[in-house]
Amino acid sequence: MVEDRLSCMRNMLALGGCLLLAFGLSACAVGPGTPLLDALKTEPGQGRGNVPAPKGYGAIVNPGESSGLINPKERQETQAYLETLASE
Repeated sequence: MVEDRLSCMRNMLALGGCLLLAFGLSACAVGPGTPLLDALKTEPGQGRGNVPAPKGYGAIVNPGESSGLINPKERQETQAYLETLASE
């Protein structure tokens, strides 16, 4: 009898913990500062958060210049370097 009650209580605690975790994760999914109920009321793609965008995610600096191995200004040097690696 006591074991049945403990088993029932354990199941209820597990269910409550899962629900709490699910609500917590869904609240994080809409963005910090956005109330979950407001996010659920809006249509997908139409919602607005009440938190400003973080700094550092603005327009691209020097959009016409790439760097690294795919830099068009250094394409011949890059190709020669890759050919030397392939021959080794």
